[in-house]
Amino acid sequence: MNEQRKPNGFTIAYIAETPAEALVLRALLESAGIHSPGAEMVNPLELPLSVGGSLNRLLDIVVPESKVEEARKLIEEYTAGNSSEDSSDNPDEQ
Repeated sequence: MNEQRKPNGFTIAYIAETPAEALVLRALLESAGIHSPGAEMVNPLELPLSVGGSLNRLLDIVVPESKVEEARKLIEEYTAGNSSEDSSDNPDEQ
């Protein structure tokens, strides 16, 4: 994903597929000490829409620029873990 930096110091680190996923990912990041405000706390006019930004701001996982790589790594590990759990839930698909 292209870096999407704005003067407010926040970057879109990930775009969730559902509002529930966004809520879980924000909680994951907060538990790791990475501030990830919900859509209501970030000025939508200060975030890019065109390159990777979601029209539905609820799905944008926004973090401070200084934490974007750490956040993406945590999200990647979390989503990879969920993918392997999903495939092990149904032995017929293996």
